Amino acid sequence: MPVEKRPDTNSSLTLLNASTVEFPPITRCEIRQLHGYDSNIRRSHCKEQIAANLWGAQRRIAVRLLTQTGRRVRTGIALNPGLNFDIMANLATFDLKARGREARVRALLDDLVQAHIEGRPMAKMALAVWYHKSPGNEEQFLLELIVVDGFDFKGFDNQRLSLLWKSGSEGQPYANVRVTSVGYFLDLLAGDPAEVARYHEANFEVLYFDKDLLVRGQPDSKLLDLFHIVTDPPGLMKGWYVTEDEHDKSSSPQTLLSRRGSAKPTLGMVKVWESPDLAHSRGILHVQVGGKWVPLSPEGIQAYTYYADAQNGRRVFLIFEGGALYEVLRFEVKTAPEYAGRLGLLENAPDDRYPEVYMRAVPPPARPAS
Repeated sequence: MPVEKRPDTNSSLTLLNASTVEFPPITRCEIRQLHGYDSNIRRSHCKEQIAANLWGAQRRIAVRLLTQTGRRVRTGIALNPGLNFDIMANLATFDLKARGREARVRALLDDLVQAHIEGRPMAKMALAVWYHKSPGNEEQFLLELIVVDGFDFKGFDNQRLSLLWKSGSEGQPYANVRVTSVGYFLDLLAGDPAEVARYHEANFEVLYFDKDLLVRGQPDSKLLDLFHIVTDPPGLMKGWYVTEDEHDKSSSPQTLLSRRGSAKPTLGMVKVWESPDLAHSRGILHVQVGGKWVPLSPEGIQAYTYYADAQNGRRVFLIFEGGALYEVLRFEVKTAPEYAGRLGLLENAPDDRYPEVYMRAVPPPARPAS
């Protein structure tokens, strides 16, 4: 892989005034530290932006200087006059091509996993892991853990399949697929951990998981921890929608909770803000997809009854595990690219747009005087 050389900091530097450069918005691109021309300043840049600005006859850089917190720290960019901009452009282009190859291989593996999920009605897919990741190679490696009700087979079933199967081709890249049961894999993990180390110690990526299948019958979440699977963002509250009629007929939040019994929560919420007196708050509603709680999009939330009821002027209530009860005041779409990082969301909303819910805490009913 080409190595980016550190420029000679002893040579004279030319300052490019940032006021003469237009900075297009940087959204959802990979940020890494730029090996600086001033070691006291941490700089970050978007490689896509560098490639675009350096390519062609212009050969100029337009990089926004950032601290680790994203704050603008300077008005200019120090450039080494002897720096070969063609090399920098080629490095950025090379990285974009590598990322493109990885995205292509991931999409092909996703297609294969989905085909296995749909094509094995008796075998439920619990986990699919792309291990020994090396997108540039023609050989890829996939681990699949399945659950077959009433049958727990031992050993591995091995297959070598072309990832171009959809087009009828038998050419590269290939997927070396190892299939076994969740139970057998847990037995290996307990009895021979070195045997399963190849799947979780090297470079790997979880392509699919079903949390319920992975933890079924287990006292803890060994496989979730082993493969670093995070299902809940920090501070997630899980609960249910309460209609206006149901709320008015209930005597307390405990009554509302008891009616749901052992039913699984149907919605989640991560609070964005809360007033000091805890009476008002704003949050981002979540939905569970494949065992993982992800934020709803402005379009996705429109499919839910509570949103339609609120739009039609009906009172809407949300109750959460533990008994916290809120009345929805309104929904408002907000563009907030900082939410994913600040709140630890497991997925970004499209275009970083989130439908925030404004809520009022419903106090518990007053106890009658004795």
